Amino acid sequence: MIKGKKKAYLALFTAFAKEKYEVCKEKVGILGMTPQDVSDLKAADKVREELKKEGKEAICYGMGDGLEAVERASEVGKNIVVSVAALEVAKYLEKTFGTPYEIGYPAAGELVPNLDYQGKKILVVHQQVMAEAIRQEILKRENSAEVQTATWFMRKKELACPQDVSLREEDDYIDLVKNGGFDIIFADACMEKMVPDFQGIFVNTRHFAVSGRLCE
Repeated sequence: MIKGKKKAYLALFTAFAKEKYEVCKEKVGILGMTPQDVSDLKAADKVREELKKEGKEAICYGMGDGLEAVERASEVGKNIVVSVAALEVAKYLEKTFGTPYEIGYPAAGELVPNLDYQGKKILVVHQQVMAEAIRQEILKRENSAEVQTATWFMRKKELACPQDVSLREEDDYIDLVKNGGFDIIFADACMEKMVPDFQGIFVNTRHFAVSGRLCE
């Protein structure tokens, strides 16, 4: 699925983002915004609000900003990649137009509730970029936390920490939780029932590609 999206993103931008426009530093391109990856139909609005606080205008390709925005992709000051599937597009735009990019999710703060993270061992299961954004938000609040990420989907080594893992089957996740000694798990609610013996805190972190459900 992710490989298919990666090809689709590349095809779209290579076909339509051809002209070099004058760069507007206040504009920020958001690459990889799809319901499957951000699991929230209001995500684009939330990202726009976060960047607006910094005096920036978010261009959310595929969630509110259409083909004309793709054609003018060269005018953004930078791109933010919110899904691994869009990483190659970001590299293409950097090579073609010199547009720098960073990887993250500007609205990650709302996904991390106010809990005691001090010294806690935490597992985050999501698509890789979202999981990493949640990890960074936790560590920003409490750097003594130990955070491991896991994903059912494509995992780029360049974005991973040594402790991060890929999941192939349900048993991989069950064994990880059973043997991991985690205090807190961030994952889609459908995964809570897989680990009925888990005694810690389970934070419902919607992932549409896993459960078919979006944030309510």
